[in-house]
Amino acid sequence: MLVARELVMLGIVEFLEVEDSHQEVKRLVFPKAEPWGLLCNDSGTAIYLLPQKGAQIRDVPKNQTTRRRGRALFKRWHSFLPDNLIAFTVPDSAVELHKIGTAVAIQYISDKWTGKLISYIHDFTRAPVVYADRAKNIRAVGILATNGKTLCTPRGIVG
Repeated sequence: MLVARELVMLGIVEFLEVEDSHQEVKRLVFPKAEPWGLLCNDSGTAIYLLPQKGAQIRDVPKNQTTRRRGRALFKRWHSFLPDNLIAFTVPDSAVELHKIGTAVAIQYISDKWTGKLISYIHDFTRAPVVYADRAKNIRAVGILATNGKTLCTPRGIVG
């Protein structure tokens, strides 16, 4: 799995539960002291978890057509348009991500719909595949829907 070039930030991830090939469920916890972004590709079929450390905030150009789909997904998710872009630094180790299991559950904080930060838990039913840059000291995670199904919708995370 390769990391998409442009991603839409949907919130901050708190934990991700992953079932490995031995059917053991492990919880990856993302500390609030060093938040990780919950990001989605503009088609809504892949979720990426990346550290916010070193991310740079940039203004959104109002006439930028290449980001139209991303802005549309952001608005569908949050019910308002983004004020700025956050440029995440993708670790060199994330050039290619490797399968580590399937997603069981994710907990995240988002200001979707209300504009207020609320914590949400989603239990996956379709077991999307989870990828990481390495087995320990993970610096990048990808969650890919099976059969190209959508993971990010205006209702939130689905699948």
